[in-house]
Amino acid sequence: MIASDTNLRTPQAEPAWPVYPGLEQLVRTTGGSFTQGGLTYYMAFTQQFSPPLGLRDREPCYVYEPNRFLLPAAIFDCRLVGSIQGLPLYATTCCRAGSSSSSPG
Repeated sequence: MIASDTNLRTPQAEPAWPVYPGLEQLVRTTGGSFTQGGLTYYMAFTQQFSPPLGLRDREPCYVYEPNRFLLPAAIFDCRLVGSIQGLPLYATTCCRAGSSSSSPG
């Protein structure tokens, strides 16, 4: 067992879908975007908490919203879902009022 292994479920003796831990991450969208294959991808940076400074930008990434709501430049709670154009791809779910760090309304 690898020390960084986070899957605590017992192995199954039959074929099954893999179970991955929910790797949640805060990302900051920058306002830039592009459309590919009918989906809009937003340019962003993953965030790292760095006391006492707070959040700071780490590596660049992309974010998409599967419900097709427009994402403003803000900080969102996301989940890693893959990669696109060589960068990590995160998904977030947003609502009309906004689930970001910006004020709702």
